Amino acid sequence: MLRPTGFTFIELLIALAIAGVLALAASQAWSGAYLRTERVAAHAALVAAMAELERHHTQAGSYVFPGDGTSPLGRWPRALEHPRGYQLSARYCAGRTLIHCVEVAASPMRPNTDCGTLILRSTGERFIEVAGARQRAPASCWP
Repeated sequence: MLRPTGFTFIELLIALAIAGVLALAASQAWSGAYLRTERVAAHAALVAAMAELERHHTQAGSYVFPGDGTSPLGRWPRALEHPRGYQLSARYCAGRTLIHCVEVAASPMRPNTDCGTLILRSTGERFIEVAGARQRAPASCWP
């Protein structure tokens, strides 16, 4: 009598379950790395935008856009080409005027409960804002 060759249905289901668990673990690890890459690119964009505002402040003595006198220099808000997950905006620091202080914020377009909105002030202070609560940026959010 010939013995049948091949896989049984149970063996096939076990192999598929193992492959599914491995794929899930790999996708979770990849998405974490992708979010960190987006955050680092947002940091670079914040620093570049602040450098642009600082150059204007050095020349004009203020962060104010000469056209209207109430908003920061430049085109705001601006979406980042890479990462597509953040949008930059600029505004005056709370309790101060645009002559003395400006802050640039990178707001996530997708929910980001870890770090939320990244904020850089012209004074060098770094903050995050999650669910409307502002706090100093921890090293995990702003290396």
